[in-house]
Amino acid sequence: MIKSLVHPDYLALTSWLKNSRKQKGLTLRDVAERIDEPFQTVSKIENAQRNLTILEYVEYCRAIEVDPAIGLDLIIKLSSKRRY
Repeated sequence: MIKSLVHPDYLALTSWLKNSRKQKGLTLRDVAERIDEPFQTVSKIENAQRNLTILEYVEYCRAIEVDPAIGLDLIIKLSSKRRY
């Protein structure tokens, strides 16, 4: 099993989060304020240097005003393409 921080699906998810934030016109500091974390934490999340729990993921999605199910669908689709 690939470690989650370098897993291609996790990288796709964090890229989606970053792109979604930018599409909404939000800065790292905007998101940091909304989730009550330092902006460096947001940067680490978006650059796959920090893992998210599922609860943090949902909070992050709400902070950037996107449906968490979209990101989950993304990683489900990516993982279904692999053979085990």
